Amino acid sequence: MNYLIPEWEKQEFVQLVFPHKNTDWNCCLDEAIKTFTEIAYAIAQYQKVLICYEDKNTIAHLKHKNFIFKKTQNRSVG
Repeated sequence: MNYLIPEWEKQEFVQLVFPHKNTDWNCCLDEAIKTFTEIAYAIAQYQKVLICYEDKNTIAHLKHKNFIFKKTQNRSVG
């Protein structure tokens, strides 16, 4: 049976995909990175955070024992 897992179920981590210049966040990238950073640190107080990124410069400032980093591939459609 397929179903959506509710938010209270035990989980290994929360995944955040950090914004970068090749997304719709480009118009407000600095503000978006600041907000994603705040979210990542808030979550990291309680559990691991998988942070997916394209540009290492957008995540270079992030330091926490609960952060796991994964570089993504730039996949253009078209």
